[in-house]
Amino acid sequence: MPQQSLITKTLTAQAITSPAQNSLNVKLFRKILLLSPLLFWELLGLEVSSVKAVENLQCPVISREEVDTNALKREIANYSATLRVYPSDLGTIKLYLQRGMAREKINDRNGAIDDFSQYIWYSNYNAPAFKDRQLLAQAYYQRGVLKLAMVIAGEKNPIAEEIPVIEEKNPIVEEIPVIEEETPLIERESRIKDQHQLKLLEAARSDFQQAFKYNPNESEVYFNLAIIASLLNHQSLALDYYQRFIGYETEDYRGYYHRGQLYSQWGNYAEAIKDYDLAILYKPDLIEGYYNRAIALEKIGGKREAFKDYKIVLKCSPKLFLAKNAPSSYQNRARVQLEIADEEVELANLSSNSLSGYQTAIEYYNGAIKDLALVIRINPNYDKVPHARAFLKRGYAHLRLNNNQGAIQDYNQAIYLQPQDAKAYVYRGLMRANKYQEYAGALEDFTAAVARNHHDAAAHYHRGLVLYKLGRYQEAVDNYNNALAQDDRINTPSFTSRSVCSENIRESADRNYFYDSREPDFRPNYNVSCHAQARGDAYFALKNFAAAERDYTTYIVAYPNDPEGYHKRANARFEKGDKQGAIEDYNVFLQKVRDARIFYSRGNSRTDVGDDQGAITDYLQSLSINPIDVTAYSNRGNARTDTATIPDNVQVTPRISENPIAYNNRGIIRRQTGDKEGALEDLDKAISLNSNNPIAYNNRGVIRFDLGNNTGALEDLNMAISLQSNYAEAYYNRGLVKEKMGDKKEAIADYQLAITYQPNYGEAYYNLALATYDDKNPSSRVASLNYLQKAANALIKTGNLELYERAVEWMLKMQ
Repeated sequence: MPQQSLITKTLTAQAITSPAQNSLNVKLFRKILLLSPLLFWELLGLEVSSVKAVENLQCPVISREEVDTNALKREIANYSATLRVYPSDLGTIKLYLQRGMAREKINDRNGAIDDFSQYIWYSNYNAPAFKDRQLLAQAYYQRGVLKLAMVIAGEKNPIAEEIPVIEEKNPIVEEIPVIEEETPLIERESRIKDQHQLKLLEAARSDFQQAFKYNPNESEVYFNLAIIASLLNHQSLALDYYQRFIGYETEDYRGYYHRGQLYSQWGNYAEAIKDYDLAILYKPDLIEGYYNRAIALEKIGGKREAFKDYKIVLKCSPKLFLAKNAPSSYQNRARVQLEIADEEVELANLSSNSLSGYQTAIEYYNGAIKDLALVIRINPNYDKVPHARAFLKRGYAHLRLNNNQGAIQDYNQAIYLQPQDAKAYVYRGLMRANKYQEYAGALEDFTAAVARNHHDAAAHYHRGLVLYKLGRYQEAVDNYNNALAQDDRINTPSFTSRSVCSENIRESADRNYFYDSREPDFRPNYNVSCHAQARGDAYFALKNFAAAERDYTTYIVAYPNDPEGYHKRANARFEKGDKQGAIEDYNVFLQKVRDARIFYSRGNSRTDVGDDQGAITDYLQSLSINPIDVTAYSNRGNARTDTATIPDNVQVTPRISENPIAYNNRGIIRRQTGDKEGALEDLDKAISLNSNNPIAYNNRGVIRFDLGNNTGALEDLNMAISLQSNYAEAYYNRGLVKEKMGDKKEAIADYQLAITYQPNYGEAYYNLALATYDDKNPSSRVASLNYLQKAANALIKTGNLELYERAVEWMLKMQ
């Protein structure tokens, strides 16, 4: 075990593991009943979809029919006894059909196929004049069903050479469309590659065609022929068969569901959604239908409706997301859970029953974290961008649950894995800006993102927001212009039809009085209308009110129901001199929200246009809402989250070998668990075994400092530095001791030496900032702020979130 340097911050043990070989061995056994609605989905590995989601849907309970195997075996034995005596009698040959049905129930497929073949042979050859057309059709159909099921299950059983069928001379009422000789059997490469299974499919297809020949009203034949055509990738023929099946069975959900699958496969999502709608109409608990409808809705931009369907799937059958049992499947389910959780928070913010909504959101966030942990664990492409993005998403979920430490660790890991990924810097910048209002540090991250991807609209947009917050309005406008010039922009309405432009950088109450209740945004924003509105704010700050009005109008066109757009445009019009236009916008706002400040502002506008009576009325309305201070408004707060810290229980080994490194490291563990006297004993022993190790002296110095022995601590740290003159941690620790002893000047010198030997030493910058700060000396304030900013930049990257938060607090106090 390597030695560890012990400094006064809390240590976190880091286990360095060798890259493990990731392998995912998945054995997929499918036993699919022919008439199951899951057959096509499971067979093709396709994703399934949603019309209107059924509210409060009761999840279906899957039950299996109990089969009395012993009774069936006795029944089969009785049939066999009779057939041994009368194998070809006209009165007994139907027993082959009955025995085949019984064998099918006990999963004896080969025996059942043999019995159906026997019945077909005797009917066609032994007594063709007395054949029962209905029973013969049933025999062909059942034999085709079994062969198709064997293909789906992937079973390799021998095919008996079948006796050719005696053709009848009577015309058939309706001919089933077949593939002509000159038409290729396969439109593109077949999903079925095994030649044996191809022969089984051909045999099954022949049986279904014969079944239809003897019973033209057997609609199930079309359904199964469609499945065979799909297996062979002859999708146009499959579509024709499904349409014929639907013509017979207009209220059978299977036809619509599987035809919807075909449309989805072709990319015709609008038609697919129509079919999924009908399938769900006739079978409201068809969970696969909701899943595939959601996917189709997402493809055409119907995310809001899609997530109503996804909620049902997550409630009733969450494993549908994992059809492929691959990292991408878990990542997709995590994505859906994150989006739904965000929706639940937004809805809860507007609801009187917010606790329930927040708790639901917490469950979804935790579910996403579990799925992303699996993605991270089993993804063999750990050097690829999607692997790093899994850390980003998990970090976002941690952040929403107020697990800030987990969030920053994941964000830092994403940057470590993919240092050129702009999104990672954007996410970390959002945390710094919105969680801690540490705008200078956030600007550093957004600048890094822009440097890595100049075409990332969100990076430019968020960089503009922090520049605006820092008062650099023209630079903010330039960044918004860059954001609006990109092509990866979207207009996505929120789930509640409110503005999607949540205040990514929180405004003070006197500026953003109405929307203080909205959640801060921790996701990159690619919405063009948000970018335009933000640019309008910057133009307004630059007193370019005409440009601000144009941008606010762009936003209003996209979101005509958001009162905030009208409020901002009213302010711009007022400042531009268009008082009547301002009044009109204030009117629209007040139709949606009764707000004291807007009544006050409209009163000012009415005064300017000479409407004194209207102005007096507005002022009275304003005072009736807030008689004390019309600029003071309260927040409704953020989502309630439940977080917990689980301490590690460290078991200290009582006896160790005579090894100085072992004593050093056990001393570290003892200190971390509170046994400082025991830790001192271990460090004494480590030094007695090796008196030339600077790390041991440093660590003993820290423990002596903990115990109040400042003189002894100083002696040990001096010794550590004499043994290693560039030992940054020792200088830092000695600075702490000297400051404690009242020698601030020497402490500052040690902190500076620590930074000299370790330029990104966040803890040293932090203590240097506080040691040099003098609230009576303005120049010291500037220097301390500079040190604190450097401390924050370093601490956020090392994950020391506790000290990072304290650094940010000090920056806010000093500003």
